[in-house]
This record gives sequence, C-alpha cells and structure tokens, in this order.
Amino acid sequence: MYRDIRRQYWWENMKRDIAEYVLKYLTCQQVKAEHHKPLGLLQPLPLIEWKWDCISMDFISGLSKTHGNHDSIWKYELDASHIINWEEIELNDDASYMEAPVRIQDHKEQILHTKNISLVKVLWSRRGVEEATWERQADIEEKYPHLFDNPTQVQF
Repeated sequence: MYRDIRRQYWWENMKRDIAEYVLKYLTCQQVKAEHHKPLGLLQPLPLIEWKWDCISMDFISGLSKTHGNHDSIWKYELDASHIINWEEIELNDDASYMEAPVRIQDHKEQILHTKNISLVKVLWSRRGVEEATWERQADIEEKYPHLFDNPTQVQF
C-alpha cells in the first residue's frame, strides 16, 4: 500500500502513518497474501451465510444478433427472498432507513499474522437471523455499549 501511495503523495512520517492505518483496518488485514487460497487444484466452494452471497444466473449466448447488436439473453428466475417488502420498512425522506443492533449472537477471534481481532456476530433490527453480520467487537462496544451491559443478552 505504501509503495502505491508514495508514487503520487508524500508527507512526513508517511510510511509509519500508513502502517498504523493498515494495522487498525480489518479489511486490510484480511486481504493480505497469506490469507488467500493457494493457486492450483480447484478448491471447494465455501458455504454461504447471506442470501446474496451467491446468485446463479443463466446466460444464453450465440443467438442471432438483434438490431442493438446483442446476441445473448440473461435469464433470472424470481426468488421471493430477493424481494424487499417496502411497506414493512420505515424510510427517511432520502430513502434511507435506520438499523439498530438487537443483540450479540456469537463471538470469535480472527487470528491474523501479527495480532488477534475480536469479532462479534450482531443481529440487527429489520434483518433475519441468517443476515447477522460479523463486526469488530471494539467498534460495536464503542457505538452500542448497552449490548454488553447485560451478560444474559450476550449469547456466545
């Protein structure tokens, strides 16, 4: 990351600042080369946890060209789980909506090259159990300390 940025920018202690940022940023830690699957033989597909993690679509190609110079069809079959029921969601004027965490469902330690990161699985309002998300525990404790006040509510 430092090499990419130094081509266009420079400031005093830039290398240290970038290193500190990468150490604190979860996404940067997870995409390091040692976390990638090895190249070679095919790897089994991972099991999905979200509805939208894996969507299958059919592309029919090799057809006669249309007036718009297209020779393919994209086939998608409607699935009820892909539809949002707009009546159940209270939207703000800018079409956004607020979600609040309901409870902590699980806890795990993400072991990285130089450190461990505590993660919690958060159940959100307006989402089902299958759509709970993994978040950094420190971030959730800072924003929503009430989730950690009652030990019976934290379900590890």
